[in-house]
Amino acid sequence: MIMKLKYSLILVTGLFLAACNSEEGVPLSSTNSYMKIIDGLGNDQPVAIKQLSDGSLMVVSNTTLFESGSPTSRIRVLKFNLNGDLLPAGEKYFPNEEDFPENLNQSWTATDFLLLPNDRVILGGNSSGNSMLFLDLNASLDTNGMIIYKDEEDSNELNGLFFDQQLEELLFIGSQLPDNNSTVLGTINSTNFTLDLESILTVEKTQARPATNVIRNNAQQYIWGYNSGGSANILISSGEILTAQVEPLNLPNVDSVKVERIFSNTEELGVESFGVAKRNNEVKIFYKNNQQALFFGASGNNQLNGVHQTTTGYLMTGTNFIPILGSNQELEDFLLIRYDADETKNFTRTFGTSVNEQLHDAILVGNSIYCIGTTVFSGQNTLLLMKTNELGELRY
Repeated sequence: MIMKLKYSLILVTGLFLAACNSEEGVPLSSTNSYMKIIDGLGNDQPVAIKQLSDGSLMVVSNTTLFESGSPTSRIRVLKFNLNGDLLPAGEKYFPNEEDFPENLNQSWTATDFLLLPNDRVILGGNSSGNSMLFLDLNASLDTNGMIIYKDEEDSNELNGLFFDQQLEELLFIGSQLPDNNSTVLGTINSTNFTLDLESILTVEKTQARPATNVIRNNAQQYIWGYNSGGSANILISSGEILTAQVEPLNLPNVDSVKVERIFSNTEELGVESFGVAKRNNEVKIFYKNNQQALFFGASGNNQLNGVHQTTTGYLMTGTNFIPILGSNQELEDFLLIRYDADETKNFTRTFGTSVNEQLHDAILVGNSIYCIGTTVFSGQNTLLLMKTNELGELRY
């Protein structure tokens, strides 16, 4: 089911009524949809949204500031209730003068966001100087630890994180710069938040730089994806790179393919992959597991920004590009997709205004979907928080 909707965005966008639900474990919230512009200090690029144990929502975004004529990046972390209201002391930028005064001259960006037991927040990203950055926060946005890693001879760039709860390890994957064909793997002890330098493995001259996050399955195999020459591959290694297995990501009737996100299928020791593929002269979003390959997206070209796993399927967020008549330009619209074991809940929805807008992540809470994205407001990309019903519909 594909649906396109145009809406009018009001300056102070908080459209909801007073009706409430009281599902167990979910704080009281409006049953109606809303869209709220969350103004900040600069241009925002959202990373992820997650729900804490108290029911509140935590959002991580990268903000670009233009100070003294040169751009500087900050990691922006916010907390909202389910009505979309910013909580007291619920916003913080990193680095900041209170926690990291010695790092204020650096640019920090987040790449991945993990939520560990007891609402422990782990952010992985990069700092200026091409170093990998890891932050350990609590639910109150207090800092418990920080790690900056850079190889003695080369620069590094982080791709993603994975938490192995059984071994209490944080696994990370990145690239070694300027050689984009080298992959860096390593682990962080999650108990005391220390980097195990002996665990760092630099895999030189691999087929291409990693394009996805890394996962470790129950067989203790390291798995990630990479793209090369219009094709995509999944690399499976047991720690010995010389014995690594490369599996081409074969999709039917496509001209090119790019893998962007992977998940572990624990029942089959398999991999579930997401990305984009050019098919029938349009770019579509794909999902592939061991049995099938499915394609999603609205008419035209589509971009995948985020994938969130639910208990019964996945939510996909991104952008649908709409050609502007009489020009060679395109307008960016919100794209929200749900793939669920209950087929009656599957949908593809696009909607937007006359400015460029994107969705970057979404989560399912009760019978509602909470999304983060951006809209152009006052000349810059501004963070936006959205709530729909479980079918992706805006119901006011």
